[in-house]
Amino acid sequence: MKKFIFLLLLIPVFAIAQNTAKVPEKQLKGFATVYANRFIGLRTATGEIFKHSNLTAASNNFKINSCVLFQMPPRMIYREEKLEQIIENLNPAFTNVLEFRNETWWTAHVYNKLAQHNITFCGMSHPALPDDVVQNTKTVYFRFHGVPQLYKSKYEMELLKKIADEIENNSDTKEAFIYFNNDIDGSAITNAIEMEQYVSGYKTSKFFIYKF
Repeated sequence: MKKFIFLLLLIPVFAIAQNTAKVPEKQLKGFATVYANRFIGLRTATGEIFKHSNLTAASNNFKINSCVLFQMPPRMIYREEKLEQIIENLNPAFTNVLEFRNETWWTAHVYNKLAQHNITFCGMSHPALPDDVVQNTKTVYFRFHGVPQLYKSKYEMELLKKIADEIENNSDTKEAFIYFNNDIDGSAITNAIEMEQYVSGYKTSKFFIYKF
């Protein structure tokens, strides 16, 4: 049975960073999110008070090992040695997802190399990048960032249907994470509701809606 998970961004989602340094576990440190300074001292969905040193989580609604998303900077172009370095430093115990922001990574070689290590390539709708639904593992992860206006533009229903149908009709898909990041003016809310209503008509899928 196929699963669709909708991630609706109302506040920045706290990302998990894996420390690549080879040091004892007790020395590992990290940040829950680059946006987190504005959340210090506020209560999260778990009821905890956010604090960097505690790596406080933003939500307690996700089961452990759902997905860990790693976002790469736009300036990072494809190099084979960089791809190898990324793969070597990811923990295979997690369902890892890589989101690249440079078009040089959109190649069959990269998709296949990541798939060999069960690492999902994140597809997206972005003004400057390909909008392909990349299916390189049984997990599909797709982010709507807003087009043509980044983080703002509302999507037409025709495109939402196209993306949803493509995912649904691929028999290799086990679960799909759909992330709306066009949150300016509330477009993400509208689009998430529209897509939820549309995919509710699928007979073979199970849907989970997560709102932040």
